[in-house]
Amino acid sequence: MYRDILVHIDNSPACTERLAVALKVAKAQKAHLTGLFLLPVTDIPRFMEVQIPQEIIAQQRQAMADQGKVAQGVFETACTDAGIEFSWQQTTCAATELADTAAMYARHHDLTILGQHDPESGDPCSVSEMPDKVVLTSGTPVLIVPYVGKFAT
Repeated sequence: MYRDILVHIDNSPACTERLAVALKVAKAQKAHLTGLFLLPVTDIPRFMEVQIPQEIIAQQRQAMADQGKVAQGVFETACTDAGIEFSWQQTTCAATELADTAAMYARHHDLTILGQHDPESGDPCSVSEMPDKVVLTSGTPVLIVPYVGKFAT
């Protein structure tokens, strides 16, 4: 039985279905569900940093944090409505380390639920190599939900 389940939360349209699958699995297993929202920080080369005002960088980071708050509200409401014990983890990491960070969190859970990368999404919190890297490096079971379709569990 799975007692501690991790689900990657982002702002892609497919996240709604991924969360629905995670809620169904958590309810069936009577498991604790952790929502993981990764805040990517873009590494700006020093030679370009001078040309970009700090206010613009701060606004971009604040916009990402605001998206995280919206996602957290949706996650908490869905878990409360489903009667599932839950927690929220929002982590800042380099944009190039999203998959590695997700894999690190996956190691501490019995099951990780990720979404297949949607090439049309454009969501900076979702990267194409995340499912592959987490499957290969976490050492724990991973359920990958396709980005198209609805899935009864």
